[in-house]
Amino acid sequence: MVTKSVQVQPQYEETPRTSLVITLASIADDITPWGQSPYHRDIQLRNFWPTEPILSSAIYTIVARNAAYNWVLHGPPRTVNKVQDMLHEADMGKGWLEFIIKFTIDYFTQDNGGFIEVIRDGNSWDAPVVGIAHLDSGRARRTGVPDWPVVYTDRNGAEHKLRPWQVIAKSEFPSPIETMNGVGICALSRVLRFAQLMRDITVYKREKVSGNHSKQIHIVSGIRTGEIEDA
Repeated sequence: MVTKSVQVQPQYEETPRTSLVITLASIADDITPWGQSPYHRDIQLRNFWPTEPILSSAIYTIVARNAAYNWVLHGPPRTVNKVQDMLHEADMGKGWLEFIIKFTIDYFTQDNGGFIEVIRDGNSWDAPVVGIAHLDSGRARRTGVPDWPVVYTDRNGAEHKLRPWQVIAKSEFPSPIETMNGVGICALSRVLRFAQLMRDITVYKREKVSGNHSKQIHIVSGIRTGEIEDA
């Protein structure tokens, strides 16, 4: 299954690298407006949501709920057993739980949505499905081309044109704008402004309590007017 996937597995221990784009996005407080650059906006959304405790807790609750859902398969016994094994071994053997957690996080926090790779034993629509795996939404580009609706860029920089039978792309509230190619408006985008306000209030209170509010001036008695004017 691993050899038939478009994803490249690490050959050695890797340290996550932070790109210049991600660094700048984490500094910028203004999120790119929806529709202008979906890729850069999603990077900014990824950097933002873990910084606001109430929002991140809400996302955790939803993700945990979805991961805890029961599911039942119906069909011929042999088919059911094979599909059940495939789902339990989803995401390159990491299991259903890790697979659905990753997909749900992308689905609710990325306008691009969540992506599932359908791994088949052959390059055709009728080839048997041997596994499913989560695809990083940040590496999946919607093309609008019927023959390859998604282009996935692996960790080595190689691009893979995915056929319709190789990928499932889902987004919340997909836009009716034709050129958006199915990019939607995720839950995070819908609550973003209020979440930013809550984050700013939390930072303000922390700075006040810790005495690290750099823009605040503390005045004590005994200071002459001339000293204040000089300052």
